Amino acid sequence: MLGGNVGDTVCVFESAVRSLELNENQLVSASSVYRTKPWGFFNQRDFLNQLLVFDTPLDLTEFHDCCLKIELLHGKNKEFENGPRSLDIDILFFDTIVLQTPKLTIPHPRMHQRRFNLVPICELMPDFIHPALNKKMSDLLSECVDLDEPSIAVRQQSKTSCS
Repeated sequence: MLGGNVGDTVCVFESAVRSLELNENQLVSASSVYRTKPWGFFNQRDFLNQLLVFDTPLDLTEFHDCCLKIELLHGKNKEFENGPRSLDIDILFFDTIVLQTPKLTIPHPRMHQRRFNLVPICELMPDFIHPALNKKMSDLLSECVDLDEPSIAVRQQSKTSCS
């Protein structure tokens, strides 16, 4: 899941996708880009979020390291929890792996509580079963108590002219 609210976020997302693809990852599908209210710290611009589904030859640790490098490459400077940032890449799922380490928890521990995650997931894969909760994404969305409904900012389209 891509997220960001600093700079030209749509172009940052497109650049992040190109960077991920340079690392032998193949983009399988991408959701629309959604505009969402900030979570936790409210005195900032709305965020844009987009779900990406990749096929990767990398293992989870390698893919996570790749994502961290791409965040830094694109100027991630998260000064405080839930603060503004140019790019955040969260790995919500990695196949059906369930993992909890000090550096990484898969599936993402709070994704099922946030509509900005669930709405794009349901756009692409509503029948995917959450490997830890054993529920379909569409069911998790219908049960979600988060009231902040994301709105489509940009429908999925072919690459635009970002440099």
